Amino acid sequence: GVHRCCRPSDVRDARMVAERLGIAHYVWDYKDLFNEKVLTPFLSGYGAGTTPNPCGMCNRTVRFGAVMERVLRLGSDALATGHYARVESGGLYRGIDQRKDQSYFLSRIQARAIPHLIFPLSHLTKPRVRRIAKDCGLPVFEKPDSQEICFVSGRTSDFLSRKLGDRPGDIVDTSGRVLGRHMGVHRFTLGQRRGLGVSGSEPLYVAALDARLNCVTVGTKEEAFRSRLRLAECNFFIPPADLHSIPPGVRLTAQLRYRATCMAVGIDMISNEEMELTMPEPAFAPAPGQIAALYDGDRVVASGII
Repeated sequence: GVHRCCRPSDVRDARMVAERLGIAHYVWDYKDLFNEKVLTPFLSGYGAGTTPNPCGMCNRTVRFGAVMERVLRLGSDALATGHYARVESGGLYRGIDQRKDQSYFLSRIQARAIPHLIFPLSHLTKPRVRRIAKDCGLPVFEKPDSQEICFVSGRTSDFLSRKLGDRPGDIVDTSGRVLGRHMGVHRFTLGQRRGLGVSGSEPLYVAALDARLNCVTVGTKEEAFRSRLRLAECNFFIPPADLHSIPPGVRLTAQLRYRATCMAVGIDMISNEEMELTMPEPAFAPAPGQIAALYDGDRVVASGII
């Protein structure tokens, strides 16, 4: 089965590792804050027809928000975590292990946290980390990687159905013709092909979700591509004015989903809260609610919510 983090067994594993290394082990309860800042917005986002990223929300408000503040209040200089990313010269960069790079999720943390971060795995690959853990006698050296969403047991679609219930509505094509019925826009995400419950002369994909009208629009793959995106809740790691001054023809790259290939983008409009991206090569089904992380080479320079 899929391994998820944050289970009681993970707390026990952390305690065993701490004992082996001879360091103190503390458990802090942030359940209420997590529910307020992560779980509730996650559910309301899906209910509104978006595809929120809970890891990004948790990193910003809980792990590198409340937890970091507590660490610093206790007199520590920095917070060290096992993320695959780099902090160099005051900036956030991709980790050396490109297959495990987590800078995309970290792009939502506040810039003021960067000086207080240590990522010991930044220059290591996952196989190398496992070998080091084995050599140190750590009992978790073969522990499976955590995957999926930590608070979801089973399929995300089933979890959402239990929490949000059924909300029947129409499935239409891009011309507005009704093709079938659905049981809730929260059961879909842009670009989805499987489980639509309708078919056509060629493969159909979710092209749009409208929670207000309770409508799912499907179309061909070509109809799910977008060449412009508006980003909200923008987060900057360099002064916004530096993005304003990017010379014409110089392209940043954007990552629109975890593990998605970065693509060249241009900034057409930018403010302290919003920016608009143009993509010379249209992106397939960028989902509202997901993170768009902007890079200058390997350095994270900004992010926003699609």
